Amino acid sequence: MARYRLVVTTDAVEGREDEYNDWHTHQHLPDTLAVPGFVCGQRFKLRSVVMGEIRNRYLTIYTMETDDPEKVFALTTKLAGTDAMPMSDALDLDNTNIGVFEIVSEISRDGTTVVIVEQNIGVLSYADQAVLLQKGTVTYDGKAADLMATTDLRTTYLG
Repeated sequence: MARYRLVVTTDAVEGREDEYNDWHTHQHLPDTLAVPGFVCGQRFKLRSVVMGEIRNRYLTIYTMETDDPEKVFALTTKLAGTDAMPMSDALDLDNTNIGVFEIVSEISRDGTTVVIVEQNIGVLSYADQAVLLQKGTVTYDGKAADLMATTDLRTTYLG
C-alpha cells in the first residue's frame, strides 16, 4: 500500500477558538483516525509567517496508507456529521482547505532514533533496523527488510 498525506488547514469561528480546539483534538482527530486508511495525525498552530502568505492558523497532517486516498477521503466526508464523526459549528468551514499529497521523498535525519517495542511484525515495514529478542537473547540485529524477508521469522513466529 502507498502512503499519502491529507493536509487540512482550518480556522475557528471568531471567538470560539477554545471550543474548536477541544473538539478538534479530543473528538475529530480520534474520529478521523478510526476511519480505515488513516494511520496517524498531527495538529499544528501557526506560530509565525516567515515568507509568503498563510491564510489559516491551524494545520492538520494525516498519514494515510491506501491504494486509493480519494476513496478514503470520500468515506470520511460521508461520515462527517454522523454519530461516528460529529462536527462542530466552531469550525469555520468556509475557510477550510484540504488536499491529498503524494510523498515525493522521505529522509531520516541522522542521529534520530525511534524505538518501537512491538509483538506485531507488521511494524517492521516502518523500520530501517530491527533487533529481535527471544527470551532476553538477541537473535537478530540488522536491516528490518532483511528480517521480514526471512522464512525463519515467518515459520517461528507465524506458524
